[in-house]
Amino acid sequence: MKKGLIVGLCIGAISVSLVGCTSSNTESGMKDGVYEVETKNADEHGGKAKASITVADGKITEASFIEFNDNGDKRTNEAYNKNMKDTAGTSPEEYEPQLEQQVVDKQSAEIDGVSGATSSSDKAKALFVAAIENANEGNTEKELVE
Repeated sequence: MKKGLIVGLCIGAISVSLVGCTSSNTESGMKDGVYEVETKNADEHGGKAKASITVADGKITEASFIEFNDNGDKRTNEAYNKNMKDTAGTSPEEYEPQLEQQVVDKQSAEIDGVSGATSSSDKAKALFVAAIENANEGNTEKELVE
């Protein structure tokens, strides 16, 4: 019984390790440059987002994530930030820099996200995945993603 449990746990651990090694969100093979992506269409609230990464010596040295709408950048909109902070417990001026730092720290789009900013975190992850894929291909043209 114990032997079967140990074998099962070992197989599970190996499977998890292999899945991690084959992820398309990793930085392996990134070419130096700046890689920008932007949502092609606005979401149900009229918001769009853009992300970029800067790669130097094959590593992400900078990451940027900005949500915006017709009124401009949400990070600098004081009224929007106050409303978000009151309703969700966080705001773009708080969570956008956290998402950016997570990408640089993890060298990956496989970030934790930010509590209270689930939709924005998911959007950031998707955009950073596209930016890292472009970095792996060396495609520095700005890309619009769905």
